[in-house]
Amino acid sequence: MVNLWKGLQSFKHASKLSTWIYRVSLNTAISKCKKASKSQLVYTDDVPEVAAGDTDHEAEHSLSIKALYKGIDKLKPIEKAIILLYLEEKSYQEIADIIGLSKENISVKLVRIKKKLEHYLKPLATSNR
Repeated sequence: MVNLWKGLQSFKHASKLSTWIYRVSLNTAISKCKKASKSQLVYTDDVPEVAAGDTDHEAEHSLSIKALYKGIDKLKPIEKAIILLYLEEKSYQEIADIIGLSKENISVKLVRIKKKLEHYLKPLATSNR
């Protein structure tokens, strides 16, 4: 919030306010991660636990989401930011504006990130059979 307040004068209205807020937030998060020894942007503690009354399908879905977030946690900070924005259903153009890359570059990066996540999650999928 402090960085948003400090940077408000630099907002040039060239993009949507929400895009600018995401960009300031992303820059703040990346700076914080670089200073810290750990790069924990995604916390799996925030993913709901499997409740005792859940059906098998609900329990499996909850475990899949938890595994996805653990996979995301293994990504580089910029990759985490891109995939999390994608999961928030931001358009490629919005993600490009926030991250500061071209729409085409975001498209390529998302394909690569999805392949990485698939690779991270493959051992979990085979162990759940």
